[in-house]
Amino acid sequence: MATLLESDYQFRVVEVSDRAWLEAAMTTGIYTPDDAISYIGEWDGVSDSIPSNTHVHFSVIISKVSDNIPLAWFLTHITDSSVYRTAIAMHPDARGQGHYRPIASETAYWWFYRCPLDIQAIVNIVDTSLVPKIVSPSHYRTIQTEGNLVYRTVTKEEDEASRA
Repeated sequence: MATLLESDYQFRVVEVSDRAWLEAAMTTGIYTPDDAISYIGEWDGVSDSIPSNTHVHFSVIISKVSDNIPLAWFLTHITDSSVYRTAIAMHPDARGQGHYRPIASETAYWWFYRCPLDIQAIVNIVDTSLVPKIVSPSHYRTIQTEGNLVYRTVTKEEDEASRA
């Protein structure tokens, strides 16, 4: 069952039956369908708590509400009141169509305003050797750079101000 992010996109937790779609989307070799599937059950997206002092993986597939065609796989690590978006795999049929920024914005909306957890910050971790331009929404701040990795963040308060 799909969960609405904000208005145009929705997500559902990865299922074993998604293997062929994941194989087509995951072209870098960093993550595999087995990785995406192995995170099933760590958090369901509806429970209002996770174990404290640990991190939980959340592996989902994003689609447009209008046609329900899967577009992207997202992997998020959840720790206390922060989420770290550590991986995205856009399906080849959806690449270059301008989906990433709207999806990033709508997933932020869900994490901050609809998620049953009390999320206060989002960190996007982008490998610039794979994604050569900044794809985070413009109100995200760069907080760290390590080699090819760029860490960009937004707090709930900053996100609220950008939507006003």
